[in-house]
Amino acid sequence: MGILDVPGISRAQADFRYATGAFAPLYGYYASLARARLARCDILALGDSIMEGQGAATVPDRWINKSQDDLRLRWMTGAGGPGFVPAVYAAGPNATKFPSWAYSSTPPALPQGLGYKAARINDTVTATITRKCTSFKLFFYRLAADVVTVSVDGGAPVTFTMNTSIREQAYSISGLASGDHTIVITGTGAGTSFCGSVFYDGDETAGVSIWDASHSGATMKLYAETYTNWVEHLQFVTPKLLLMGCLTNDCRASSNGYSSALYKGYAQSIITQARVKVPSLPVLFIPPYRPIDTETLIEPWDNYIGKLHELAAENAHCAVYDMSLRIPNVTTDTYGFRADSVHPSSVGMAYMSALATAALTPK
Repeated sequence: MGILDVPGISRAQADFRYATGAFAPLYGYYASLARARLARCDILALGDSIMEGQGAATVPDRWINKSQDDLRLRWMTGAGGPGFVPAVYAAGPNATKFPSWAYSSTPPALPQGLGYKAARINDTVTATITRKCTSFKLFFYRLAADVVTVSVDGGAPVTFTMNTSIREQAYSISGLASGDHTIVITGTGAGTSFCGSVFYDGDETAGVSIWDASHSGATMKLYAETYTNWVEHLQFVTPKLLLMGCLTNDCRASSNGYSSALYKGYAQSIITQARVKVPSLPVLFIPPYRPIDTETLIEPWDNYIGKLHELAAENAHCAVYDMSLRIPNVTTDTYGFRADSVHPSSVGMAYMSALATAALTPK
């Protein structure tokens, strides 16, 4: 007869391991995931082009999407809706390769919302999308104009007049029959900043989603100091976990990187800002693989990883999952892991998703 339990482990030892293990800080998130058939478990992903998916063939091929699929399959009932769709994608060719909102003319890019990838819509720019859903929510950052109209499936436009006392706004439509619905947003006057949308398909009150707040070229510094409006949009997400994936651009000379000490300071600032909005928000640092050997780094990669471990020790509810320990050096790529010198291909994304799903699953 086989024995599955490890022999010789006492109850006290098991309890100690449970309380002090590397993933113990995430037990609050794991508990939320275990309840995902009863309540929402939303995860917010901050990262750079690797997290946004540059190199993947399609949106479903990105590692955050594949991990979302894995978590949904195990922890929720039904497939769920498309989830968060940004106003635009930032990662190079992904702007055309990844279908998002379509515009009547190219809108000016604006630095608000999740992933600071918003688009200005006005009286000459409309936004259109078709997604399968039973409800959806639209996000805005109010500028000079505070009125938009929203039409569903060619119906009469409904006017949304924004609250002029606040910047961040959301507008919802619910009660739709499950199926494809076409939404058209029209601005007025000089326009307002459209920050994306979330689509549900029967999973409004229970389920799992990973919200893409990443941006090609992003660093911890940009999220901490430059484009901080994403923090204000946490009110629309109420995440149960914050994923922080920036490191590739932070450490490389070619992307204007900086020291590991500065890296730690910026990461700490992000944690502090996020927890003002969502107290005790669990955080998982999930840096990707090391840059190829021909890249010049400001400091050795391990210096930056060490700073993440310091942050995890100094902040409650923080953990580190270092993908670079689990992905071999990809300088000589014989397996099709990379799409280019920096970004993973769909093959690499699949490998990364397997690792991420393991980290996002209770231990």
